[in-house]
Amino acid sequence: MEIAVIAYDGMFDSGLAAILDVLNTATSMAQQLSEAPRWNLTTVGFDREARTAAGHVVYCEPVEFARRADLLIVPAVNEFPVRGAGGFRDR
Repeated sequence: MEIAVIAYDGMFDSGLAAILDVLNTATSMAQQLSEAPRWNLTTVGFDREARTAAGHVVYCEPVEFARRADLLIVPAVNEFPVRGAGGFRDR
């Protein structure tokens, strides 16, 4: 299974970290089972790097990698309205 996690400027650090930690831990634990599900995890983005809300840099593969993914995961949004998302309004 191919899994893509999309990284974008302003995402919650904890949202991205939780996703990556859980999937990487599950991958490590799966190696102990003979018939465990297997997947490849790729972080993708619209640019070569994305900056989290706390300013950390995340290196990304081109977003085109997401086209072949069986699952696309989007970390939590940190700001409203989301730039370019349309439909969100200030609360």
